[in-house]
Amino acid sequence: GNCSEDLCISCSDLIENGDETDTDCGGSCGTCSGGKSCLVNGDCSNDNCESGTCISCSDGIQNGDETGVDCGGSCTGQLCPATTSCTLGSECESGICDSGSCALGCNIVSYKSDLWAYNEWSVTNNGGSGWAVNTNATTPDDAAGTTIQFSTSFQWCRKNITVDLINDFGFSATQLSARPEIYVREYTKGYECCGNNGTDLYEFSAILKDSSSSTIINYTPSHTPISDTWDYHENVFQSYGTNPQYIYIAHGGKDEGNWAGQYGPTMSGLRVVIKGIACPSCSDGVQNQDEAG
Repeated sequence: GNCSEDLCISCSDLIENGDETDTDCGGSCGTCSGGKSCLVNGDCSNDNCESGTCISCSDGIQNGDETGVDCGGSCTGQLCPATTSCTLGSECESGICDSGSCALGCNIVSYKSDLWAYNEWSVTNNGGSGWAVNTNATTPDDAAGTTIQFSTSFQWCRKNITVDLINDFGFSATQLSARPEIYVREYTKGYECCGNNGTDLYEFSAILKDSSSSTIINYTPSHTPISDTWDYHENVFQSYGTNPQYIYIAHGGKDEGNWAGQYGPTMSGLRVVIKGIACPSCSDGVQNQDEAG
């Protein structure tokens, strides 16, 4: 303890006194947890004092730049549920911010990101200098919270992946029998130098398949020239006639400038959203995954 103004001060007396900024923390005592008062960043356990309050992504309070309780804003690892306020789709579990509110849905890319790692894809073309993967990249603000980029080379680089909505993600056949809208989007751009005038080529394909892997509906635009600023391709599958189970995604790119290395189109922020359905969990009110009831 210490003596201040003829009083013995302790950091465990359950009283805010001395130079403490909150009860028994801050100042010369230990740091304060989220939601407690502070004067400087050093008063807070996460070194973040904002407007006199320690900000945390786990304090049960909407504060700082959070758009919901402990989610959104700088709490990038914690996505907001449906109806929570938002400014970007990347703040939402669904990946969709609709008129300032998170829409109901499940972005299966952010829900189980490990299933979308590079080694889960089938590489069909690895031309030129081959694919490059950057796992700590700066991506568009609304790119679903990912920091992963895939870059291509001076000959075609192509890869694809097929995911199972039931066995990989835990949706029930009953949920999918409603034939929900399924929204896909991917960001891409050309390399930021070397005279790229929108000539690099990018391709993207998304296909819904039924339980026997037969195609239900597909989105396969032609080769697209791209510029050196982020843009995206997107499509909404709706009003299709068969229950979906598999989703096939393919993409690729080619640098038309023929530079050695990975100076072709870069892809990032893939988003695949099952709209109107929450991500499967043990509290979603639906019998799915491997639940017995």
